[in-house]
Amino acid sequence: MQSRFHDATGRILIDAGEPNFPEYVKNLQETMIKYDFQLDHIIISHWHSDHIGGVKNVLDMIANKNECQVWKFNPKIGKQRDYNFPLHFVEDKQKFQVEGATLIIHHTPGHTTDHIVIFLEEDNALFSADCVLGEGTTVFEDLTEYLKSLQLILDLNPTVIFPGHGSVIKDPIVRVNNYIKHRLEREMELYNLIDKSPSGSLSEEEIVNAMYKVVPNDYKKVASYIVKNHLAKLVKDGKVVLTDNKWKINQQ
Repeated sequence: MQSRFHDATGRILIDAGEPNFPEYVKNLQETMIKYDFQLDHIIISHWHSDHIGGVKNVLDMIANKNECQVWKFNPKIGKQRDYNFPLHFVEDKQKFQVEGATLIIHHTPGHTTDHIVIFLEEDNALFSADCVLGEGTTVFEDLTEYLKSLQLILDLNPTVIFPGHGSVIKDPIVRVNNYIKHRLEREMELYNLIDKSPSGSLSEEEIVNAMYKVVPNDYKKVASYIVKNHLAKLVKDGKVVLTDNKWKINQQ
């Protein structure tokens, strides 16, 4: 895959935070002055506002904004969003190089269709964005794809993970294996709920209430979203079917 080389003063920014966050832009500007570098690229991990929203603010701050290229993966499905800056599309396995650093892009759908993680080759380190978090677990659009992406991270075998949110992860293999274990345990819990229900079937609401008995009301929407995605994976795997708005075990 094509590599991109840049001079010794060029640097790469991964994600740009929320829009209109002046403290972040000020800290970035002070760091650029202190270490005397410019930004050649901004690589965005995915389309969520807390990762791409601040790009325009960063570009407006830097002197070479017309030369700084903004990159994001193009999933080529779903709605194509419009941005108020020029956008280039990065490819899976594409490399970016600056002095002392080689970054390799890996497409990791699941959290979103366009999500990428970025591997720092020299340090065997991974920038995981929202695929793996510093605390807790993440939400996902497609559980099947998300589990494949977690396996990809295991295969990369990083020694440290820098997540998009939370603390640095110094036990990445343990953490990612726990993510996979947690999701598969939840899947089995859901399957068993349906299988052992007295009527042999459950509505989505009944599943949510059974799996998330003690959660704040404002979390119920998230819980419902997670259950929907678990059910979608079980459908793909041929394990459950929906009949008359009730979920049943697929006996075929």
